[in-house]
Amino acid sequence: MISAVWSAQRQGELINQLTGFWAQDEWDMQECPLLETATVRYRIRFICRFTPINHELKYAVWHKFQRGEWAPQYASRAHQLQVLMEWLNTSAICTKSLVEQDLAKLLVSFRTYLTTKGIAQKLVDKRLDGSQTVRVYPKDDPTLSILRQLYRIIEDVYDLREEYEKSVWDVRKLGLSINDSRTGYTLNFTDLAPDWLCTVGKRFIRYSLATNSVPECQNRLLALKWFGRFLRRRARPIAPQEIDRPLILDYLGYLQASSLSNRSKKMRLTQLRTFLELAAREGWAPVPAQRLIYSEDIPRSVEPAPRYIPEDVIQQLNRHLDDLPSDSQRMVLILQECGMRISELCTLPRDCIIHDTSGDAFLRYYQGKMKKEHTIPVTPEVVAVIRAQQQTVEAAWGDRTPYLFPRRNGEPFKQRTFVEALNKLAYHHQIKNAAGALFRFQSHQFRHTVGTRMINNGVPQHIIQRFLGHESPEMTNRYAHLHDHTLKTAFAAFHGKMVDVHGKIREPQEDVNRSDLQWLKHNILAQALPNGYCGLPVLASSCPHANACLTCAHFRTDAQFLPQHRKQLAETERLLDIAETHQWARQIEVNRRVKTNLEQIIAAVEQEETHAPT
Repeated sequence: MISAVWSAQRQGELINQLTGFWAQDEWDMQECPLLETATVRYRIRFICRFTPINHELKYAVWHKFQRGEWAPQYASRAHQLQVLMEWLNTSAICTKSLVEQDLAKLLVSFRTYLTTKGIAQKLVDKRLDGSQTVRVYPKDDPTLSILRQLYRIIEDVYDLREEYEKSVWDVRKLGLSINDSRTGYTLNFTDLAPDWLCTVGKRFIRYSLATNSVPECQNRLLALKWFGRFLRRRARPIAPQEIDRPLILDYLGYLQASSLSNRSKKMRLTQLRTFLELAAREGWAPVPAQRLIYSEDIPRSVEPAPRYIPEDVIQQLNRHLDDLPSDSQRMVLILQECGMRISELCTLPRDCIIHDTSGDAFLRYYQGKMKKEHTIPVTPEVVAVIRAQQQTVEAAWGDRTPYLFPRRNGEPFKQRTFVEALNKLAYHHQIKNAAGALFRFQSHQFRHTVGTRMINNGVPQHIIQRFLGHESPEMTNRYAHLHDHTLKTAFAAFHGKMVDVHGKIREPQEDVNRSDLQWLKHNILAQALPNGYCGLPVLASSCPHANACLTCAHFRTDAQFLPQHRKQLAETERLLDIAETHQWARQIEVNRRVKTNLEQIIAAVEQEETHAPT
């Protein structure tokens, strides 16, 4: 069905948008306005003998460059466009506009031309599946893809219907907020059948968009498509009023026989139930008003265990990080410490680091899932990684992109690109788990890994909840479940001033200096000890020192540990007497340093106690 109708007026409006460089029939890409420097050496010639179609092709190619979907630096498009126009010149399929013909017919004709000419490319696409096994898929000749992309841009010019009336909705045109790091921004109803289900399904999805995210609406649409496939398998067409309990029972069997996981079956059924009940309530279709899908019909999905990355896999990944592009390397390092969602990392703003009055760094970013700003403390190592990335982006983009990790068109780094790069690395270097199986990375595993590490290092769950930005303790419990047996003593509350081994006060002066952020900073960037706190980050590797806290710059303590310090000073003095009697040089050196530091600590803490308000 042809949805776009050619009109001379619309074609004239299309042509009028082409000005300057883009209006020419030959583009010398050295002079392309989108390039800051003349780094290319190729031309695109628009040679179609049908002048109106020549204009349409220029318009569509301009759009591809303008929207950043094609990079002007790559010359391969010029040859593909040449082949496309040579085919159009030998064909009388279209004379006024490409939209004179349905896209499917054009693709068949073009494919036949390429095959007859002997220039059709038989390509394959190699991809890693969920088990890290290489799968080979046939791939269309790229010139067919070019025709498909350009046609859809031109078709959109002539399709004057509202977006909601079309078979494919572009959510960007609906004014909806989407995460630009995701690849899917359409809702496609073309294969939703029968017709009544498509009509009512559109009303359902439009209603859902008001209160649900675009990914959730895509899942709801997928549930309708599954139900539609089931209905088309019936011996005769099913009208909406004929949907009854026996039909639903048959659908339960259809789902049960599928390869879907219990979780996916549960989603299909709950979403279909929502659809049927809303359709009845709102009068969209004459479906029965009574409930047809009961709670006991819905499979129980086993609550998944935390999908953390085992430490030996993390070590293997870090050994081969240099084989990733520099931006992906830095993304991995940030994820390993901060536990962000990949959507949050891909859209991280360049100016994401802030400092409190003590000079300590915090990472500020937007949590799209929770729809709120979130701030967490970060180590100097993470700050250094972010600073390096900021310098890279500054050199390449100046002020033309707000993102810390932009793509070549300045838009956010794509989530899929990041995960595919990790899994290709895992395949190439044979990164395996303890069972000897190739490990398959998922971006959210890093978030689970951070939560699991913190649990194992004795961080209280309410602190983990605050660090990860969870709305409820139940969300954090998923990380705690696996390692309950390794939980250590929770951190003691901080009292009074903190001092280091030299007796120097280590206390934030005031409010990023809000009390909750300072508490989070101390608890995340410090570990509890019998006589104080270690400033070495919980998320960092194990301590490189052997029982040497009182000579370590990371050590912190306060007044609550004063009895332990006095007791240890007495013991140190006794050991020092023994070492001096026997002239044990190394023991003398170590214990004198410990004695000096203890005396400085005790003096500083006692002084703070003396001046503390009563």
